[in-house]
Amino acid sequence: MQELLVIIVAIVTHLTPAGVTEFDLQIIDGDQRVEIQLTKQADGGWKAPSGKDLVESWTFYVDGTKVTTKDGDKTTTADLAKHLTIGAMPFKMMHHVKGLDFLVEDPENKQDSRVVKARWKAAKQ
Repeated sequence: MQELLVIIVAIVTHLTPAGVTEFDLQIIDGDQRVEIQLTKQADGGWKAPSGKDLVESWTFYVDGTKVTTKDGDKTTTADLAKHLTIGAMPFKMMHHVKGLDFLVEDPENKQDSRVVKARWKAAKQ
């Protein structure tokens, strides 16, 4: 689930309108539902605080296709270029005024799919 989360965060942060400082993610995987709220930090990172669906707070720093994730004292960086090319991820995306919906399918098992909903709040004027 963490790899999917990092990919979704990278896509959403690139597609949010200017001025958006907060968005919510809802990942539905069968009967499991994960809800995460991300808030933009002064240093440019997107923080997902710990709560019912995350044991530890995570902060994501997106730079092009590279995403650095800080999880407590642990920092990892991944280049998602191979996941973000056409045809690399088997998902469909629908754009809404205040967000995006994704349908992520397992190429091996078409019945194993996840729905991801990203919603951002309108930028404050």
